[in-house]
Amino acid sequence: ENGELNVNVHPWVGESWQRSRQEKIATGIVKSPKILDGQSLGIRQKRHQRVIQYLHSLCDASHTFLSAQKLNVLFTDEEGYVLSVFGGYVSSFSKFQVGQRISEEDIGTTSLPIAYLRQVSFVLFAQEIWQNWLEIGWMGTAPITLDESVRYGITFVSDSELANLEVASNMLEVFRTS
Repeated sequence: ENGELNVNVHPWVGESWQRSRQEKIATGIVKSPKILDGQSLGIRQKRHQRVIQYLHSLCDASHTFLSAQKLNVLFTDEEGYVLSVFGGYVSSFSKFQVGQRISEEDIGTTSLPIAYLRQVSFVLFAQEIWQNWLEIGWMGTAPITLDESVRYGITFVSDSELANLEVASNMLEVFRTS
């Protein structure tokens, strides 16, 4: 809690907390997120259009399930910019915006930069996420790699503590291997 290291903290989370602290990223203040302007976002979305369409079809087919599980899905590019959001659970949807960058440099520790850095699926619980104003239960990211470098991220975001974590963990692996 509050970025304090202890035996219950995964070492990767602790490393990210240390970097967030060194960068002096505040934990309780809503910092204006770095958001792309419309033209820059459009260029990125056009460049990744086929992948976005594919993910839309997967998420559209799962909309009822995502809503029932109170899950939202963020699709990010290699730099951590949100290219698209899916799902139907309004509360956590409003925490992240299309065009926003979710990077350690911008908002501190989340599952996305850890998953990108380590190239593994990674889940963080509320108390591990640097920005306590996000008020989410957990978030988990599966990096999608091509030619051994991260090109995309699929992040599930939930307001609930644990109820849907097992389901989302399985979905992260499905998306990662699709």
